[in-house]
Amino acid sequence: MRVYRERFKAKSGKRIATSRYYLDFRDALGTRQRFRAFTDKASSEALGRTVERLLAFRSASLPVDLDLSRAVEALPSGTREKLAELGLLDRTRIAGGRALTELVADFERALRARNRAKETLASLIPRIRAVLDGTGARFWKDLRPESVENYLHERRDGGWSIQASNHTLAAIRQFCRWAVASGLASEDPLRTLRKLNAATDRRRVRRALTVEEVERLLGFVESAPERDGMPGPERALLYRLAIETGVRRKELMALRVGSFDLAPDRAALNLRAEGTKSRRAASLPLREDLAEALRGFLRARHPSEAAFHLPAFWRAAETLQGDLAAAGVPIADEAGNVADFHALRHTFVTLLANSGAAPRVAQALARHSDIRLTMGTYTHLGGGDERSAVEALPRWNSPGRIESQRATGTLGSAVTPPSTPPSGSDSRRPPDIRRDVNRAARALEAGSVVRPAGFEPATVGSEDRSSSS
Repeated sequence: MRVYRERFKAKSGKRIATSRYYLDFRDALGTRQRFRAFTDKASSEALGRTVERLLAFRSASLPVDLDLSRAVEALPSGTREKLAELGLLDRTRIAGGRALTELVADFERALRARNRAKETLASLIPRIRAVLDGTGARFWKDLRPESVENYLHERRDGGWSIQASNHTLAAIRQFCRWAVASGLASEDPLRTLRKLNAATDRRRVRRALTVEEVERLLGFVESAPERDGMPGPERALLYRLAIETGVRRKELMALRVGSFDLAPDRAALNLRAEGTKSRRAASLPLREDLAEALRGFLRARHPSEAAFHLPAFWRAAETLQGDLAAAGVPIADEAGNVADFHALRHTFVTLLANSGAAPRVAQALARHSDIRLTMGTYTHLGGGDERSAVEALPRWNSPGRIESQRATGTLGSAVTPPSTPPSGSDSRRPPDIRRDVNRAARALEAGSVVRPAGFEPATVGSEDRSSSS
């Protein structure tokens, strides 16, 4: 590898050196190559070392390592293009020099190809573009953790909740991880950023309806007039389905008559993958009384017909809250936690917990991937739940009761606590048999212990002279 300046003859006849340095080397095929470098000699020599390492990796048919990838990403886009033309660099590595707006468009196309939900794309992509606009990042090297952190801090000062800030951070980090996984970048520049504790700034906290509130709601709506194009009995059945299965609003809107298997003893609601939030099919068991009500409601209807007559742009929260207010059920509790349509899903999980369902069963029925979400977010404790749980603990035998049982011979298998070793003693020390026997012998000599007939004390370790004679 030779780093040099070219010289040419000026009109005056004087030889002048070029402002830029050049690299002269031979590629993997032995062909001599001439590469234009920089005006600074040190930078040109560093580029020469990078080219030599690329040649070595290319000759060995190995992918470039992390240090070399970082060095390549720091090069100007034109230099990377030239390295790719010479076969020293994969085309995917050139994408790091493309505008971030182009990469975001590629990311969106990749998500669409993977059949991601339209609702996810509608929230994810705008958040990414907002970060890029807010930080002024145009290229990959412009994505810096301090810039993104400052941007999110400014948005929180402007009224954003911590939850909204966390969602935006998750979106831009998902984009960065995709770029790394696709070979467009060597590492995630935002890997050090972490979410904040959203529990300290929750703007909208949902509550679960109590059993009495559910009964009041369903009892009122059964005979209520039409609302949003749905008669009262249909709304009551819709609410009941949401409370007893935990299905979400958009999942309800995607239901068809054929989604229900209402055969006795195996009634279930079958959700298709494209209609669920997780894009996974699910089969949810139905109680027999709910299945009987659905049989009458769906009788003689075509399987492809929509199960419920919902408006195209159904505002589920407004519909439910209107019915709650008319039924005399408070929308918000004393702590300010509100009941919207998704609160029916919270009600479902909370009722499962109160019924004694195992946490793993509740997680499966709620279709959560994390048990902490089921137990920590969707399970709500009532005012007396903790005291009731403590009162339900087993009743232990008191000392007086134990004595009375012992006297009457009715004492069961009582658990005797282990004896506590004397203070300062080492409970791990094995028993000293010689010490204990000598202590017993001294007690016999002192007359504090009744000596059995024919018993002669002996000290452990002493010689038996009578036998030796």
